Amino acid sequence: MSFRSLALLLCLPAAASARAAETVGAVKPPAVAARRIAKAGAAVKRDRSVSVTVGSAFDKTGRAGVLGTARLRETLLAQVGRAPGFTVEYRTTGYVLEASIVALDRKLGTPWVEVSCEISFIVARLPGRSIVGMTSVGAMVQSPRLTYESSQDEPLNIQAIESAVQGARGSLIELITRAQKQVGARPQSPGPGDAVEPPAAGR
Repeated sequence: MSFRSLALLLCLPAAASARAAETVGAVKPPAVAARRIAKAGAAVKRDRSVSVTVGSAFDKTGRAGVLGTARLRETLLAQVGRAPGFTVEYRTTGYVLEASIVALDRKLGTPWVEVSCEISFIVARLPGRSIVGMTSVGAMVQSPRLTYESSQDEPLNIQAIESAVQGARGSLIELITRAQKQVGARPQSPGPGDAVEPPAAGR
């Protein structure tokens, strides 16, 4: 046996060990595989959920302020986002919600200071923004008159706004669910590859 043949025989086990190490290294740890499976499952669940975009928030009273209007939108995002089967994200399909503060009043009674808020909501289908429903919900919060100070105005306004949005959640989900069922019940137009039955003679 030549020196060259002996050297080749000695190198074969080392090459096989290197290939085995590469194969072992290619196997992903269980934690990585589990994360990938969970991510894929979340993507499938998101595709099956109803997509909702929270659009503009308006203050038609001029008393809510920038903070109150921002809190209206934030609360709406949180309330709809917690609803099972709904995904809040910006998309060009699905549904869009728009909200307007139409009333925000303060009444100095005895023994309470009462702040009432009314918010109107519009639900539209994307991408055409065709309106599928409207609703309006009001809420009232109170504070003891004896300890009331003007610095409480903004916190009470925000509290009333949040309460109104929370009270509207059920109605908004119902409107979207009903609209979604109507979409599913519509007859589907035949696709390019679908067979179309010819009309019967005499029709």
